[in-house]
Amino acid sequence: MINRLSKLRLSLSIVVLTSSASLAQSNLALVGQSDNEGFRPIKNKVETNRNVQLVNKYFDSIEKENEGLRAVRKNNTWGFLDKKGTLVIDLKYQDVKGFSEGMAPVMVFNHWGFVNKNGKLTIPNEYDDATNFKEGLAFVKQYGNWGIIDRSNKTVSRPQFDRVSPFSEKLACVSVNQKYGYINTKGETVIPFRYSAASDFKDGLAAVKTPNKKWGFINDEDVLVIQDIYDYVENFENGRALVKLKAKFGVIDAKGEQVIPVIHDQVIKTDDGIYYVKTRNKMGLMDKDGQKITDIKYEIIGRFREGLAKVCLAGKFGYINKKGEEVIPLIYDKAFDFEGELAKVEIFDKVGYVNKNGKELFIEQNQVSVKE
Repeated sequence: MINRLSKLRLSLSIVVLTSSASLAQSNLALVGQSDNEGFRPIKNKVETNRNVQLVNKYFDSIEKENEGLRAVRKNNTWGFLDKKGTLVIDLKYQDVKGFSEGMAPVMVFNHWGFVNKNGKLTIPNEYDDATNFKEGLAFVKQYGNWGIIDRSNKTVSRPQFDRVSPFSEKLACVSVNQKYGYINTKGETVIPFRYSAASDFKDGLAAVKTPNKKWGFINDEDVLVIQDIYDYVENFENGRALVKLKAKFGVIDAKGEQVIPVIHDQVIKTDDGIYYVKTRNKMGLMDKDGQKITDIKYEIIGRFREGLAKVCLAGKFGYINKKGEEVIPLIYDKAFDFEGELAKVEIFDKVGYVNKNGKELFIEQNQVSVKE
């Protein structure tokens, strides 16, 4: 335990942190993945802890930063802030999408065009919808179908596609009459429209759903290099892809070999390449090569925050590092994610905090009062 003087020095920090720590109670949600028919669009309008105050005080909504600019909304109009928080593009648009390759789609009078980072309208608002530019090209919608334009608003492909996905690795996944194929940057069909669902090319491979209603992976020559045996797949990233077969999950490499056996009830990949695996209601961690980081023994493994993750075993909580080492003993009745240097913990009906070295701070409930 730290001494009473240290307690008093930290009292103010505790009051400030109590609110944020109480928001961090949720465990890692190991959700079941659903079948990925066609494309799964992602909306980037998020509100992180860092900008919540900015949102509440000045704006109704704020988007994720893209290329140094962040879209914001006030009273149903959109504009853009720079990194300093200066409104550099006025709040005058019905809707916007993030910047990509120096341009952003914006809506005026229910039609989409594009502005540059100076707020200049470089492509007129004449389209029913528009995607971001990728590899110098954007999809735009007219007359119910999608076509392609370049940065000068020159038509590369007339409106003819039902559904589209941005260019990736010089190819774009598009559909005609509900069948999916791939076109090149000239708008030419290079892989025929014969798949019932498909995804973007990543690491030279694309997931496709074949007529037998199973998923496999093709290369850019339309060769099925990983057999179509899976009920669900995710795109390759750094040579690894998550797959599902007969209600079990695992991870394969670019040759189709299982690096994490397809025997687990759930598998989730984190941004730093760690895989959470769950089997028979027990959890563990593995690396991208299928090497064990922890045994599959925990009831709960939380998200890593500040390099540490809470874990629960036999009803008691502690913390592990990314090597799987139990650096803070599993002795607590409850534990919460780290926020900065401290994490909230409970033991013997007492609430306190622990730092990354396992030093504890417990206070009496009437020692610190929060002024309303």
